[in-house]
Amino acid sequence: MKLIMENWRQWVSSIAKKKSKTTDFAGKISARAEKIGDNIFVMIYLNDNDAFVFYATLLDTKEGTFAINVDSGARWVKKGLPAKGVKEVGASEENDVSGTDLPWGMVRLRLTDVHGPCAGGWTIKIAEAKKGWGPLLYDIAIEFATENGNGLIPDRSSVSPMALKVWQSYLTKRSDVEDGQLDDLTNHLTPDPQDNCKQKSAHDHEGEEWTKSPLSKIYKKKPVIMPQLRSKQKLGYRKK
Repeated sequence: MKLIMENWRQWVSSIAKKKSKTTDFAGKISARAEKIGDNIFVMIYLNDNDAFVFYATLLDTKEGTFAINVDSGARWVKKGLPAKGVKEVGASEENDVSGTDLPWGMVRLRLTDVHGPCAGGWTIKIAEAKKGWGPLLYDIAIEFATENGNGLIPDRSSVSPMALKVWQSYLTKRSDVEDGQLDDLTNHLTPDPQDNCKQKSAHDHEGEEWTKSPLSKIYKKKPVIMPQLRSKQKLGYRKK
């Protein structure tokens, strides 16, 4: 009985800690969204089965010229507001953001069954951002993948140490993010083929105990950040 009560106290304590950490993480990301400058917005560009989530800077309101901030170097300048179609002007080193306070970063997602059905989730393909600005893009990516599919999953082949920390955080510190276990391609866990998914990155992380890896799962999140940005006209959306 004493052991049962001790286990119960530990479980309650872990839940309380997770909720506290969730509030901290979710609050920080929401606060980061509030810090986006007047001429900065987040753009979601859908190209067939690929989606790109990135920061952009409006350069000229009248002409509708803006630059996409996908890395710290030269940015591609676009002419035409996102909602009205965009004409590519070209790269401009004059708009280098590396020495400024402007955010930069991009997350690229893909909806494909090349790695198995994967429960209908979108897969992260590329993720890079200025320090402190990546978590906001990740949250938007999960919300988009939840609204337009069945959630978001890590890259199936390889994941950087930094990205691994992000997924570990979603699994252990974010009760506002729902996670589900994916099977491997041999139906190791369930007879249902729809949850089958390549598990190379999870195997590389945890070996035979790959189900313990955050890379073996699919993640969903109720949209909170996207509506927040929409209400401030800070979220652009365009299809090819």
